[in-house]
Order: sequence, then C-alpha cells, then structure tokens
Amino acid sequence: MRGFDERIPHLVEGHVLAKRYLCFKNPDYWGKLSPGSKRTLVFQGGPMTEAEARLFETDPLFERCLQMRSWDDNAKVPGLEVPSFDSYQDLVCQCIVACNRTAKDAQATTSFVRDGNTIVGIHAL
Repeated sequence: MRGFDERIPHLVEGHVLAKRYLCFKNPDYWGKLSPGSKRTLVFQGGPMTEAEARLFETDPLFERCLQMRSWDDNAKVPGLEVPSFDSYQDLVCQCIVACNRTAKDAQATTSFVRDGNTIVGIHAL
C-alpha cells in the first residue's frame, strides 16, 4: 500500500483539535475565529473539555498540531494570491511513502480515539 506517512493525516486532524483545544484553553481565541471557523467548531465538537485537553497535550505531535492551527489561522487573508494547487504536486508526491501495513492497522496505532467528537484516548505514533 502507498500513501501518506501516518503523521500527515494525524496533523490534519490535530489542527482541528488544536482549534477546540485553544477555545478551551484561551477563551479569547474564540473571538478571533472567522465566522466559518466558529460555525465548523460546532460540528467539530465545540471547545474541548478539561479531560480532552489533558489527553491532547500528551500527543507526541501536540506542538506541531498547534503550529498547523496557527498557520491555518494566519492564512485566512481575503484576496491573498497563492500558488495554484498544481504547483504543489511534486512536493505532495515526495510525501507519498510505501507502507507494509493496512489502513486499518495504521489507524489502530496512529490516531485519536473518539467517542463521537469527544477525544477519549490517543494511540502512540
């Protein structure tokens, strides 16, 4: 099987969790969210609970998830000219790796454990 290293989807999910975490940890953060981010926060589970935040802080990629969130927040500039999606094709292809595990096996060891939108555990990377 070929695909992205497990850390890539973990960081993508983690950047959403970072929004929930930051809304719990810093109530002023919510006020800085765009209307769209506030709307999706509801569907993503709202601010984390204290228990979820403690679990999220144990993620080995916790700091990187927060960095991804920061990049996402700072990238929302109306009218900003950015390179086309196609310009990233070579970089994306370089991130594709061969893997001897099935997707199910990878998920069992490299993901957040959920009950609905609530984080109840983290599998180590």
